[in-house]
Amino acid sequence: MMSAQELDTIRLHHLDVTIVIMNDAQYGSEIKYLKKLGLNLEVAQQLMPDIMLLAKAFGGDGVILETEHDLAKVELPLSGLFLVEVRLDPEINPANI
Repeated sequence: MMSAQELDTIRLHHLDVTIVIMNDAQYGSEIKYLKKLGLNLEVAQQLMPDIMLLAKAFGGDGVILETEHDLAKVELPLSGLFLVEVRLDPEINPANI
């Protein structure tokens, strides 16, 4: 969400951009340190805004992927803004897959 203003740049200049958002619903890199120190994990957890509404607000479209089967159904557009939200399980370390 720190770069939402870039979506307006894409809109204003009619750029063709696909953005992939890896959403684990938390500040994932901080979790391991909070766990190590025995601190409350809730401070790193967050709810994302509706990414599809965000895409539409900036003149684009998007899709939510929750399973690997969803990926096979995605058709990327050739023009405009397109957001792909990949919802990740925060307990899975992708380096171990």
